[in-house]
Amino acid sequence: SIQLERVDTSVADGDGIGAILFRGGESSQTDVSRIRVNADADWTSSSSPTKMIFETTPSGSTADAPRMTISHDGRVGIGREPVSWVHIDQTGAGTERGLYVYRDLASGSTDGELVFINNDNTGDDQPALRVKQDGTGDILVLDDGATRALTVADGGMVTMNRSAADESLSLAMYSTVDGHMPALLFKKSASNTIGTAAATGANDVFGQIVFQGFDTDNDVKGAAIIRASADAAPDGDSVPAKLEFMTSDLDDSGSPTTRMTIDDDGLVTVHTTLAVGSGGIRHEGDTDNAIIFGTDTHEYITGGGTRFKLDNNSRISLSNNDGN
Repeated sequence: SIQLERVDTSVADGDGIGAILFRGGESSQTDVSRIRVNADADWTSSSSPTKMIFETTPSGSTADAPRMTISHDGRVGIGREPVSWVHIDQTGAGTERGLYVYRDLASGSTDGELVFINNDNTGDDQPALRVKQDGTGDILVLDDGATRALTVADGGMVTMNRSAADESLSLAMYSTVDGHMPALLFKKSASNTIGTAAATGANDVFGQIVFQGFDTDNDVKGAAIIRASADAAPDGDSVPAKLEFMTSDLDDSGSPTTRMTIDDDGLVTVHTTLAVGSGGIRHEGDTDNAIIFGTDTHEYITGGGTRFKLDNNSRISLSNNDGN
């Protein structure tokens, strides 16, 4: 064993306790690496905190510099004094990673985690983060204790789970510029290669928002959809699109039906499966103000029951509720 000692009546924070030096050079000998032990706070008769500092000499220099520090309470700092339990400062100018973890999983191993972060609150384990990837399992999961809050599955599918009554996803923008806003971006490329741009087709679906619920058999079913899709083939500077609004009734087995479409020209089409003369646009709770679409006639009902009727022969008639 090697024993290095310092005997002093007073040891202050930062004072050296001992060091192992490594020296070398071609024309002259210099310190090229060292392991130092310093006081990590002022010493007392009952407390002697220390830290270890590891130093190396970088390329293009002959002077060693601190690379890793282990504090008196076990904190590890790489490239700096640690203020967190593991603290890394990346100062290189290249594209190297700040942290690289590699694990060679055996074939078929689906449960091994590459990174596991657990918050132990007075004996109450609170798993917070798991990172694993073996080609079949989840890539990343965030846990709120025993509740799985977010999952990024193999292939990139993202799932969020929440049992509280408020929103599950919140987007906020803080800016003094009028045009700045929170936004969701849906982007479709007609290529199977991630990051490769390719023109979409005349029938491509660009994205949709799907609303789901559970039926009485506890099976998940589609309830409503807002879908954006192509309304024609794109050209050199435009991508024509239409919006479809779909809802579900008791007869569609979880496949919502298109109820309204806004096409690339701005034309609004209302779709209905109701009997002729029943479908149309109404003011909520008001049967005296509506537009009723029929086969032979189209009625425009205004307040007080007055009707403006247009038939297929382009004939116009006016009447009130008593038929006059």
